[in-house]
Amino acid sequence: MSAAQRYLTVFFVILIPTLAGLIITAIKIEPLDGPLTRMGGYAERDFGWSGQQQTLGIDDVSVPAYRDYADVLVIGDSFSKPGLWQAYLTRNTGLSVQTLDLGKTSFSGLLQTAVFVKNPPKIVVVESVEVFFLTKFRQSNTACKTDQEQAVFSPALEIKPKSVPFQTKERQKTISLDNLNLNYAWVYWKKALTSRLSEQDNSPVAHFQLTRKDLFSNRLSDQLLVYKPDLDKSFWQNQDIAAATCQLRDLQREFQANRKTVFVFVLVPDKLTAYTTFIADKVDLPRLELNNQLLQRGIQAPDLYRDIAQAIAKSEQDIYLPNETHYGSRGHEIMALSLQHYLQKLGVLKQPAKI
Repeated sequence: MSAAQRYLTVFFVILIPTLAGLIITAIKIEPLDGPLTRMGGYAERDFGWSGQQQTLGIDDVSVPAYRDYADVLVIGDSFSKPGLWQAYLTRNTGLSVQTLDLGKTSFSGLLQTAVFVKNPPKIVVVESVEVFFLTKFRQSNTACKTDQEQAVFSPALEIKPKSVPFQTKERQKTISLDNLNLNYAWVYWKKALTSRLSEQDNSPVAHFQLTRKDLFSNRLSDQLLVYKPDLDKSFWQNQDIAAATCQLRDLQREFQANRKTVFVFVLVPDKLTAYTTFIADKVDLPRLELNNQLLQRGIQAPDLYRDIAQAIAKSEQDIYLPNETHYGSRGHEIMALSLQHYLQKLGVLKQPAKI
């Protein structure tokens, strides 16, 4: 046997069992579904959601720029991708919705466009998840103008619910050629090996023990996966938070200056904040209560923190998906209801007149 033949023999002796092991592992841990399981090397078999998630057959319009009138203009991040909570808002109220990407939208540019000046939306909703609040709204070396009077206007739009059927989907649990992911199986192997050799976890996913088992639908429902940067809020400075809330107040003033548009800011609690109450070891967990600071500054914002917390305390499962940083379908529904009820409280939305 030549050297080349020996090399190939050794290569295949190593390759074939390795491939077989990866395939078996991929089948065992189930197809990849969520970013937290992918980034952290956790098995979908343990952290993948069970049961069904609901979707609505409504897609709001996702546009690169505001070009035509809409009752509601949403400017948000990944929690406001088209067809999520906006679909529930349209179903519940009948309002038309357009969505812009927060990361690609210039507020000053939007306010100066001819279509916005001539035919502005009745409601502008700016949404941000908590963990990126400072990144998106803190601006240094900018004078705060919050001493200026805030314009107030309530368009009093009538609620006209739509009849929209639900659609359901289930998480795929069986392996096929389309979802066979050997890279995911390899990450799972590395996670298993490094956890035995060291207690240090260098992945961007943090793992916590919960005091309850009824908050999620996955197999290991007494455990919580979150995005590690959620923990960085412990290092936020009060002056930075104040600067960000000040900028939001100025933004609210600018959008409402036309006396035709109502501005609402929606701060989405990140997964760590939402479930902090039920984490067994709360040492060094951030507790900022940002929503209260928004209200103290005079920013119009629904108390989504409260509404999410109440639903979780009532054992509603998968408000956030166990393998995700984002909501399940019930979380989107709660967010839409929270905004709707807040708009009704402001007098922006009203129930139809009884005949």
